[in-house]
Amino acid sequence: SGALAGPDAKSCYDRMAHVSTRLSMQRLGVPKGPIASLFGVLHKSTHRIPTAYEDPEVRCVRHPSKPIQGIGQENGCGPAGWIALSTPIMAMLGQLGFGFWTIAAITGILVYTMGFAFVDNIDLFHTGQYLQNGEDLIPEMQQAVDAWEQGITATGGSLVPGKSYWGLLDHK
Repeated sequence: SGALAGPDAKSCYDRMAHVSTRLSMQRLGVPKGPIASLFGVLHKSTHRIPTAYEDPEVRCVRHPSKPIQGIGQENGCGPAGWIALSTPIMAMLGQLGFGFWTIAAITGILVYTMGFAFVDNIDLFHTGQYLQNGEDLIPEMQQAVDAWEQGITATGGSLVPGKSYWGLLDHK
């Protein structure tokens, strides 16, 4: 049996905690200078939102003592920053034993897969033990989703249950 979950991250790029994102980028070898430059600009930026009401725009000024978190939806570094931030969380799920092993059909190589990520979307996979039924797998899949949520919560994020989904594949 196997299960798939697609937990949706809420406002992903706008909720990336700066400290976690900086450390994740450094872990991948990005020098401190460009990282400091990126977050220095973000801390000093003003965000303007055009409105359809009386005020032509709403301004959001970041205060140096209370910087707004997030890397921004239109920031070209957003996808790379999200991958840097989410990769350790995916590795954590693998270390917790979630995912599945399979043998590649053509090469016969043993392959491990925990999930697929595309920008801020992720699909998590988990399979049961040999002949484990689907009903017994559901709590394990819930634990995987809980671990994912705890990981992104620790880095500033949260989930949108209404946009998330899951499915179960069981044998007969």
